[in-house]
Amino acid sequence: MRISTSFLLFLTAWLMSSCSPSQSPSSNTDSSPFFDLEAYFQSEIKQLNKTQPKVLKKVAVEEKQEEKTLQKLNYEQELKSFIDANINKVAWYDKYSIDSTVNNGQLEKLTYQAKDNDLRTRSIEISFDENNEVQLVHIHLDSESKVAGSEKNMTYETNKGFKILTTQSLIGTDEKTISLEATFLD
Repeated sequence: MRISTSFLLFLTAWLMSSCSPSQSPSSNTDSSPFFDLEAYFQSEIKQLNKTQPKVLKKVAVEEKQEEKTLQKLNYEQELKSFIDANINKVAWYDKYSIDSTVNNGQLEKLTYQAKDNDLRTRSIEISFDENNEVQLVHIHLDSESKVAGSEKNMTYETNKGFKILTTQSLIGTDEKTISLEATFLD
């Protein structure tokens, strides 16, 4: 069955407005066509600061790895990259294509894809569970200049943790890979 784009946009807006504010906030303005990453992650930071789950944190730079179990994290700092990827800027409303996956009337996924190769936030995928709660956010960032490049893949899984994989390159040097993985233990 083929569903029209306008119907999907209407359905997406309707489903997003019925989501719980603590898990799936609407955008900064009623007219914004995009999911509000900043509001979502601010809500997650508030919840994580309140519950303070124990965290297994793994950091790897190339072959060097370090692993620690921590009682507390600075979530504002740890999740800043996710917030900075927010695309809710009026100037960008026509710079991203929007796709949604709906199954039996249930929104399963929203995907934003940059139309312009100069935009740092290349794609955002947001998966929802059967209760319209955010289950997973995946963000792909990419920026290049004549002398350097950086690519970042970030995944946040609600109540489970997050991963950030960064690949950096500089003319005349080898590519450098940095990964960070935080798993909530409580």
